[in-house]
Amino acid sequence: GSSTAKRAAVMHAWHKSLLHAAVPELFREWEPKLEVKVAAYFLQRMKPKWGGCNHRARTIRLNTELVKKPKDLLAYVVVHEMLHLIAPTHSERFLSLMASHYPSWRDARAELNEFPLGAESWRA
Repeated sequence: GSSTAKRAAVMHAWHKSLLHAAVPELFREWEPKLEVKVAAYFLQRMKPKWGGCNHRARTIRLNTELVKKPKDLLAYVVVHEMLHLIAPTHSERFLSLMASHYPSWRDARAELNEFPLGAESWRA
């Protein structure tokens, strides 16, 4: 019924608020390291992707389901999308940037894709 929908909306809003608390912090940490500026970011439910970017507008989209993942995996997705602002495709350049800035990225990607979506939320 409508109470289930209300509860889902409240949960979604809460998840977004947790991500809004964490994501700008990650941008602040990584912008100087990656030498890239994020113009804006958006949170939305995205199936099946974890994130996306528009390298011309320098904006990043993040899946609200990331709130259910360990925080280091959120960092991995943020760094991945930020690097796409520099190297838009999964080119050699992108892979070498990823390797130098986030050496454990392959493990993070594997973990991200095997995690059940209902896994324990991290605490902001």
